[in-house]
Amino acid sequence: MRKRAVLTAALSLVLSGCTTKYEKKDIEKYVRDLTGSIFFIVSDTPEDITGEDGYTDHLWTVQEPGGIEYRVLDNYYWGMEAMTNSLYTDRDYVLAKRYFESKGHRDLVLEETVDERMLQVQAAGTFTDREGLRQLTDEMNELMQDAEEGISLRCTFRFDHPSRYIGDYVQDDGDYRGAGSAGKEISCREAEACWLHQIIDMRYEEQLAAFTEEEIRACVEGNTNQIGIVSEDSTVEFQPDLLASRMMYGISFGTFLELLRRTGYPVEGDRKQFTFTGTDGSEYTFSDSFRKDGAYYYLKDGETVFTEYYFYNHLEPKFVETISGIRYLEYWQTKAVEN
Repeated sequence: MRKRAVLTAALSLVLSGCTTKYEKKDIEKYVRDLTGSIFFIVSDTPEDITGEDGYTDHLWTVQEPGGIEYRVLDNYYWGMEAMTNSLYTDRDYVLAKRYFESKGHRDLVLEETVDERMLQVQAAGTFTDREGLRQLTDEMNELMQDAEEGISLRCTFRFDHPSRYIGDYVQDDGDYRGAGSAGKEISCREAEACWLHQIIDMRYEEQLAAFTEEEIRACVEGNTNQIGIVSEDSTVEFQPDLLASRMMYGISFGTFLELLRRTGYPVEGDRKQFTFTGTDGSEYTFSDSFRKDGAYYYLKDGETVFTEYYFYNHLEPKFVETISGIRYLEYWQTKAVEN
């Protein structure tokens, strides 16, 4: 009986030892420190709500002049070794939403999510080419140029391309995510960085045509995922305009076609669909359009062969070498050897 009491007491200490009980005065201090103001009203008592983790959290409501209302959440969660809790607020999101709705906008929309009654917002837009991305960047900068100090708005610019949605997987390597605020403009160059990597990786020729050779080389040379062709004597010739996936999935079908051509390997077709005879004597056909029930596949002697994972439209070095004899590696691999 005594042993059970000791264990119960120890468990109680673990569950409560790292938590802080916040009262109304504590929330008021939190808001004062956050805003530097005393002009606000905190609800007398919090509302108890259950989070997705099953723990009971406490939600306080705060009102400021001008009809501004937001929440402070006393969030309980399991830490490294014990239960803990901390405060956070959705005030920034409430102010950002209020600001966005007070301004004119063209292609950007405001996306809202609510979790445990806490608001999150971001400005979002979709683009398909360089001009579209620059228009979103310019609009975001114009939108935020009159923002008061302290107002910041997150944004996401999504690249709409043929391979974006694969079942429930989203290939969003080329998306831009950032935030705008007064006095801090989003750089077009920064916004284009991830996107340019993806269109080089995927060999989206129409989009690549908007960039100069110098811009493409600047993105590729020295990039972690720059592609090098390994010769028979093990020397590596890095390609100034080829990149592998920055998610470490290997090379796209389009980049594989480039390697076949650049090594003089007999191949028929184009970027949309190409066929060659492998070193094993089998006929292989690849195309980004080869998808069945949301999964990628290729043809081997006319038979459907699904890729290792349903969303894989990239090929790893070992597979490429097995079917074509072509060895390739990425820039980071040479550095790993040197170190």
